Amino acid sequence: MPRVPPPVPPARPDAPEEAAPTWAGADPRRVSPAAGGTRVLPHPSTWAGAADGPARRRSGRLFGIGVAVVVALGLLVGAAGWFLGDGRWATVPQVVGLERTAAERLLGDAGLATDVTVAHDDAVPAGIVAAAEPAPSRRLARGGTVRLTVSSGRPVVPAVGAGTAVAAAEQAVRDAGLAPARSTRQEYSAAVPAGAVTRTDPPAGTALTSGSPVTLVVSRGPEPKRQVRVPFLVGRRTADASALLTALGLQVEIEPRGFPFGPDDGTGRVIYQSNGAGSLVDPGTTITLRTL
Repeated sequence: MPRVPPPVPPARPDAPEEAAPTWAGADPRRVSPAAGGTRVLPHPSTWAGAADGPARRRSGRLFGIGVAVVVALGLLVGAAGWFLGDGRWATVPQVVGLERTAAERLLGDAGLATDVTVAHDDAVPAGIVAAAEPAPSRRLARGGTVRLTVSSGRPVVPAVGAGTAVAAAEQAVRDAGLAPARSTRQEYSAAVPAGAVTRTDPPAGTALTSGSPVTLVVSRGPEPKRQVRVPFLVGRRTADASALLTALGLQVEIEPRGFPFGPDDGTGRVIYQSNGAGSLVDPGTTITLRTL
């Protein structure tokens, strides 16, 4: 039995022909009406703008990166300009006359380092900045060093212990900013050996102007015992001779007189003395007298 094709409705003469799609990349041949009025639509990937999304995102990222690079370069150029200009330099502040700690703090705030030397100064009190180098208002690279001279006040006579060698004592006086001088007068000392320093003149702790002399008094060693010169006693009455020897710190011994003379009552005369006139004896020595 033969197949009968399905009926096809006749085209309506009054129906306007539909316009072909205008999507970008659309193929007119694929969108033309097919038999039975069916249309073939293009794939969505061919629509206009469908492929522009990733490209736009990449373009946005590149723009952001470019802006960040420009900003970073601007900051770098600005910092370099600041450093090469005023930012690299610091002005030395006025610190002379300030206390040491205040001067160091002020210089540190200005971005400068300090190198401190302590020295005697007859006019500036101890602990005060007496001089600074470079001078105030000078420009110095940040981190540079300002040399400060801090006063320790007037020099003071150092403490020189009794028995110190002369050379060591002289060096101590020089280190104190004073001038050592040896005394032309020496003194006896039972505690300090001969040739060593016994004391200073002026004494330790005395404030002087820089370079003032300090005398070093040197020991002669122990004082020798004082000896007594025996007087001439022959012919003197016994009482007078005894009184004279006692006054000189000497002891007296009277020899007993033999027969027919009795004991000497002080009225006899000295006819002999055990130590000759003019001889030197230690105090307390006994002088024997023979009388008649």
